[in-house]
Parts: sequence; C-alpha cells; structure tokens
Amino acid sequence: MLEPVKQLITRGNLQLVNSDRLATRQELMKHAAHGDIARLPKKYIDVIDAKERICKFLIEKNNAGIALNNAYENLKVNVLGQVINPIYAKLKEDLLMLSVGAKEMHSRSQIFAWIDKYKKHGRQGLASKHWFRVHKTQGWEGLALQIYNIPGQPNAATVARDLKRKHGIEVSIGQVRNYLNKLPTHLAVNSPERIGKHLFSQREAPYVKRHANDVLVGEIIMADGYRFDTYIADPMTGDIWRPEFMHAIDIKTGYLFGYAVMANEGSYDVMMGWASMIEKHNHVPPLNYVDRGSGYTNKLANDDVSGYLIRAGVQAVIKSLPKNAKGKGQIERYHKVVRDDFCKTWMPHFYCGPDMSADWLNETTRLVKAGKLQLPSLAELVAAYDAWLRDDYHQRPAANDKSITRAQAWGTLKPIPPYATAIEIARPSKQRIVQRAIIQIESRKYMHPDLIAFNGKSVLVELDIFNHQLVTIRSLDGFLICDAPLIKTVGIVSDSFLQDKRNKAELAAINRKEKQIAEIKARNGIVIDAEAVADNALSFDGEFTQIDDDQPLILDLTE
Repeated sequence: MLEPVKQLITRGNLQLVNSDRLATRQELMKHAAHGDIARLPKKYIDVIDAKERICKFLIEKNNAGIALNNAYENLKVNVLGQVINPIYAKLKEDLLMLSVGAKEMHSRSQIFAWIDKYKKHGRQGLASKHWFRVHKTQGWEGLALQIYNIPGQPNAATVARDLKRKHGIEVSIGQVRNYLNKLPTHLAVNSPERIGKHLFSQREAPYVKRHANDVLVGEIIMADGYRFDTYIADPMTGDIWRPEFMHAIDIKTGYLFGYAVMANEGSYDVMMGWASMIEKHNHVPPLNYVDRGSGYTNKLANDDVSGYLIRAGVQAVIKSLPKNAKGKGQIERYHKVVRDDFCKTWMPHFYCGPDMSADWLNETTRLVKAGKLQLPSLAELVAAYDAWLRDDYHQRPAANDKSITRAQAWGTLKPIPPYATAIEIARPSKQRIVQRAIIQIESRKYMHPDLIAFNGKSVLVELDIFNHQLVTIRSLDGFLICDAPLIKTVGIVSDSFLQDKRNKAELAAINRKEKQIAEIKARNGIVIDAEAVADNALSFDGEFTQIDDDQPLILDLTE
C-alpha cells in the first residue's frame, strides 16, 4: 500500500503568483477544477466574448419588450440577409466564428441555452465544461510532484520509472506527463525547487517595473562594466585582447552619458572614467546607480569625506542589490544592444560573444596566432564605436518620449556644474594624521611648514596618480592648506602611485601562478624542500646518529 506523502513540497514554494496566501494541498490536487476563465487560452476567451455579445443583444431586445423568439427571428433575418447595420455585421462575424459545419447560425434552442446560462452564471456559464475537466486523483500525484520538484530537474519519464521501481506504483509515462503539464508552471516545471529560488524570483515572480516619469534628464546615471565581445590587439603586446568598457547611461532618456576603456574595472580606472565623463558634459548627476563591484563601491569613490564622487558633487551613490539583474535592467539591456547591433556586425569574424560559433572562434584564433589575420586596433574600435553611437544608437527613439531621438532628449539637459575640475576629481583622497609637519602615505613622506598648525589632526591628502613629487593637503571640510613636496621614500617605490598599483597587481598575479605551479607539483608527487630540511637539521637539539656510507638511507614518509 502506498504510504502517505509526509511533505508534498515546502509551503513557501506553493505560494501562488500574484497572491498573498499559500496554496493548500487540496488546491494543488484539484488544480484544474478552479474554472478560472482568465487562465484559458485566447481562442477560448474569444469564443466566450462572441457568445456574450449575442446574449447581450437578445437580452436587451427582450428587456425592450420584444419576445425572445421574435428577437431571434429578427437576428436571423438580418444576419443571413444582406447586412447593412454595423451592429448586425459584428454579430454575424461572431456567429460565423461559432458555427459548426455548413450551418451559419446556431439553432434557437442552443442560443436560448446560452442566454439561460449567462443569466445564471455570467461569463463563467458560457465556457464549455470540458475546458475545466477535473483531474481524478489516483494517489500517486503528490509523490510524483515531490519527485519532480528536486534540483536535478528530472523529466516525466524519470518520475514514472522512480514511482514504479521504488514505490511499486504502476503508472505510465504519459499519465505522469499529462498531469505535470497541466500544473501551474510555478508549481511544476518552473518551481523554486527545480530552478532555484533566486532564478525563480528573477524570472517567474511578479515585480513592479521601474519607470522614470518623475525623473529629470541627467538626474540618475546608471553605470556598469562590460567585457567587449570583440577581439582586438592588445596595445602593449599585440596579442588577442578583450577590453573592459565602463558604460554610464541616463535612466530618463537612455542616452549614453559616456564610456571609458580599461583593462579591468580597477578603482583608479573607474575614477578616471567618471572624471572624463563629468568634464565632457560639465554635469554632475545627483544620483549614481552603480554595481557592487570593488571598482565602483569603495572608500576611494564613496567615502563621505574623501570620496571623489562626493567631492565632485554627487549627492548619493545607490548600490544595486546583489544578484538582482532587474535592478540594473537598463544598463544590461544596453549591453545586449551593443553586442547584437555593433559587435556582431562591425567585424563579424572577430566577434567572440557567448553565441559565437566555436568552430569559427577557434579558426579565428588559429589564424591570428599564425600571423595570417590581423587584429583590429583599439583606435579602430573606438572610432567605429563613436560613429555607431553618433549615427545609430543616439538617433533611436528616446526611452521617455518615442517622438524624439535620444540625442534630442539629452539636449534638454540642464547641467549641474561639478565642484571640481576633472584633474581634481581624478585624484584619490585619503585621510592622514599630521606628525611634526609631516604626513606619510603610500610609503612616502611629505613635509610643509604650514602643516605645523595641524600637528595631531587629520587632513585630506590628494594624490596625483601620475606624479608622486607633490601632494595637495586640504582640511576635512575641503579648504586648501598647502602643496607638500616629497622629502623621503620608505623602501623601494616607483615614480607614480599608479605604477605602484600596477606593480602590486603584477606581483599578486605572479603569486597566484606560483601557487598553481606548486599545487601541480604537489599533485604529481611528494615534494621535499631540501633547504628546509637542512635548516631543520642545523637547528636540531639532540644527538645525531652516524650512518655508514654503504648503509641505505630510508625515509619514513607515512606520518
């Protein structure tokens, strides 16, 4: 005998879409008996609408004092004859759609039956009963649903075989498939248990679509990085390279506020990208909506005192929720447009997106490495991309007003000038404490007589990332104190802060490779560090045992 299912599925996963209550076990087992005409296919809805118009017409005639028989005869004469009145023309279309075989019009009794059901049950009564055929439960449905809703996403055949082998239930694959196909998708094929709670919330659960009706042009700028789906030549080595593009778009119009090309989304690269965009338009967006990546969300950018965005005049930085694709829908949509409309058509053989043919991609790589195919340069890519933006993308209808282009909509911008120039914005700012008119930062010491008055106090130190010979010192409220010269370096440093950062990144990459090499060696056999063994032998505190030269040396490596 079949044991009762202890738990059909977690109640949290039975929550009905667009409903605040949970589905009960009885509702799940009688899923097809709801009789909700709103869930019917469109062809069935059209049939109900046609029947309703016919019934309303005859009922109105009857309410006006005309007998139903006479109203029916009048309808029949006008429909079967030459139709002039537009009301009868629409009713004729409805009757022809509902007609069966060669008959142009249903019988009197059939139409009167529709009227009777319509008066008693409304539109629900005009639906055919077989549309809501009730599934008669046989006892295995709950267990089948439980097996179906596992992360491995088994199909109907797997469920049927599992019911037969493990539970002794004789049921065909077709029966299981028909049952599962009739279930609401959020309880079966697209349930949270099968596709995962995160994907369910992103793809299946209802959500409120964001609108920008009350947002001003240039008020909110959304930014994110995009690894370009086109192979170009690395400016340094000439090898195959995919540049990282930082894109920033206006939420209101969809206009591209600007972009910056970089090797990776580093904090310094993002900082210089923002500085160039703000200077280009002489406009500081009050709100920035950015990704939670380290290049965008860091103290260098968002610190309330020293952050370069705050110093430029940005009022707030909004961080997108983690793992929430809808939160960055506008910028992600723009990246798809770039991939489909530019990358795929500019130089098709260098396209390397996820849907590129693997055969062509391998062939392109082989030809490039063999020197038979020349990669486009970064300058060629930027020139073509600028032309596409100017002549194509910005000439498309604006997001807020389809009657004008994005360029025209952006032309209505009322710019908010930045508090600082691009050079000043692109200077990292950090807090340091003055000691004896000296501040130390990034293994460098700077001194100025004006700093004596600030001994023991915190100040802001602005760094020129390209030149470390001079730093700008400001008070915490932004007033200039002095420009302090370099007097001493601690250890070995480069000629710029930017080069220091690159050196650290290079060293970190080398360390990662060395760890991978060490792991490969360790997996290939036991590694004995001879130098470490010798050092331990010299520091041995005890008696040594002399071993003859002809006596074999045996190492016990079991412990």
